[in-house]
Amino acid sequence: MLQCHVKQVKYDIDNDVIMRDANGLCIPCKDGEIGELVGLVDHSDPLRNFAEYTDNAATERKFLRNVFKKGDVWYRTGDLLRKDKVR
Repeated sequence: MLQCHVKQVKYDIDNDVIMRDANGLCIPCKDGEIGELVGLVDHSDPLRNFAEYTDNAATERKFLRNVFKKGDVWYRTGDLLRKDKVR
Protein backbone atom coordinates (compact mmCIF):
# COMPACT_ATOMS: atom_id res chain seq x y z
CA MET A 1 0.00 0.00 0.00
CA LEU A 2 1.39 3.41 -0.98
CA GLN A 3 1.44 5.88 1.87
CA CYS A 4 1.74 9.64 1.36
CA HIS A 5 4.80 11.02 3.10
CA VAL A 6 4.13 14.67 2.27
CA LYS A 7 1.06 16.34 3.73
CA GLN A 8 -0.37 19.74 4.42
CA VAL A 9 -1.36 20.94 7.90
CA LYS A 10 -3.53 23.92 8.85
CA TYR A 11 -1.62 27.11 9.51
CA ASP A 12 -2.80 30.20 11.38
CA ILE A 13 -1.36 33.05 9.33
CA ASP A 14 -2.38 35.75 11.83
CA ASN A 15 -0.57 34.08 14.76
CA ASP A 16 2.22 32.45 12.67
CA VAL A 17 1.67 28.96 14.11
CA ILE A 18 0.65 25.51 12.96
CA MET A 19 -2.80 24.69 14.29
CA ARG A 20 -3.41 21.72 16.58
CA ASP A 21 -6.53 19.96 17.78
CA ALA A 22 -7.63 19.30 21.39
CA ASN A 23 -5.32 16.24 21.49
CA GLY A 24 -2.30 18.33 20.49
CA LEU A 25 -2.05 16.82 16.99
CA CYS A 26 -1.83 18.87 13.80
CA ILE A 27 -4.97 19.39 11.74
CA PRO A 28 -4.83 18.20 8.11
CA CYS A 29 -5.98 20.72 5.50
CA LYS A 30 -9.25 20.32 3.68
CA ASP A 31 -9.89 21.39 0.09
CA GLY A 32 -9.32 25.12 -0.37
CA GLU A 33 -7.50 25.65 2.93
CA ILE A 34 -4.04 27.15 3.27
CA GLY A 35 -1.49 25.12 5.18
CA GLU A 36 2.19 24.35 5.56
CA LEU A 37 3.68 21.46 3.61
CA VAL A 38 5.40 18.90 5.86
CA GLY A 39 7.34 15.74 5.04
CA LEU A 40 7.70 12.60 7.13
CA VAL A 41 11.13 12.05 8.72
CA ASP A 42 12.13 8.38 8.95
CA HIS A 43 15.77 7.83 9.92
CA SER A 44 15.55 4.15 8.90
CA ASP A 45 14.66 5.06 5.29
CA PRO A 46 17.33 6.86 3.21
CA LEU A 47 14.63 8.59 1.15
CA ARG A 48 12.93 10.02 4.23
CA ASN A 49 15.94 10.67 6.43
CA PHE A 50 16.91 14.23 7.28
CA ALA A 51 20.59 15.17 7.17
CA GLU A 52 20.69 17.39 10.21
CA TYR A 53 22.28 20.83 10.30
CA THR A 54 25.52 21.35 12.23
CA ASP A 55 23.52 23.62 14.56
CA ASN A 56 21.22 21.44 16.69
CA ALA A 57 18.87 24.36 17.41
CA ALA A 58 18.45 25.00 13.67
CA THR A 59 17.68 21.33 13.12
CA GLU A 60 15.11 21.30 15.91
CA ARG A 61 13.32 24.33 14.40
CA LYS A 62 12.78 22.36 11.18
CA PHE A 63 11.24 19.38 13.01
CA LEU A 64 7.57 19.18 13.90
CA ARG A 65 6.72 16.50 16.44
CA ASN A 66 3.48 14.70 17.28
CA VAL A 67 1.94 15.71 13.98
CA PHE A 68 -0.57 12.96 13.14
CA LYS A 69 0.25 10.56 15.99
CA LYS A 70 2.24 10.77 19.19
CA GLY A 71 5.96 10.31 18.55
CA ASP A 72 6.04 11.00 14.80
CA VAL A 73 8.45 13.57 13.35
CA TRP A 74 7.85 15.67 10.23
CA TYR A 75 10.06 18.19 8.44
CA ARG A 76 8.71 21.73 8.11
CA THR A 77 9.24 23.05 4.60
CA GLY A 78 8.12 26.57 5.46
CA ASP A 79 5.98 26.59 2.31
CA LEU A 80 2.35 27.67 2.59
CA LEU A 81 0.08 26.18 -0.07
CA ARG A 82 -3.63 26.04 -0.82
CA LYS A 83 -4.99 22.52 -1.24
CA ASP A 84 -6.91 21.97 -4.47
CA LYS A 85 -9.90 19.69 -4.64
CA VAL A 86 -8.94 16.15 -5.66
CA ARG A 87 -10.93 14.94 -8.63
